[in-house]
Amino acid sequence: MKTNMFVVLLVSAALTAGTASAQPAPFNEIGVTMGHWHVISKDVEANKKLFLALGGKLFMPGGNPLIMFPGIYINLVLLNEKGDGGTGGLDHIGFDVKDHAAVVKKIVAQGITLDEPVRNSAAGNTITYITDPWGTRIEIVERAPLGPQVQ
Repeated sequence: MKTNMFVVLLVSAALTAGTASAQPAPFNEIGVTMGHWHVISKDVEANKKLFLALGGKLFMPGGNPLIMFPGIYINLVLLNEKGDGGTGGLDHIGFDVKDHAAVVKKIVAQGITLDEPVRNSAAGNTITYITDPWGTRIEIVERAPLGPQVQ
């Protein structure tokens, strides 16, 4: 009985530690933290090797590679798209926010145009996109109350 309880506690501790590493970094003073990158990889296996060599941890939600680093995750596949290499393979970067409406209000007050109307994803996340002056798409996302979710 004691051995079984020890094994249950050990497995629970391992699962809890693994889950904790998937959390985003703490929010800054205005409620924003770096969330994720979506990379349309030209060579998924090469990207996996590189990011794993840098200490990332591989997860395969839905069969797609997701590399976790402290405070950020990197998706190597976006839908079924294939990248052509270079920075053209970066689909977008994502910033998680506590209060989507407040952050969007600040963005618009700076004269920055939203690429699309604010919408809710199938997972219940509140999302909008902007494009920076260099053409990089930036996703602003408030996660549903269930916590960080893979998109």
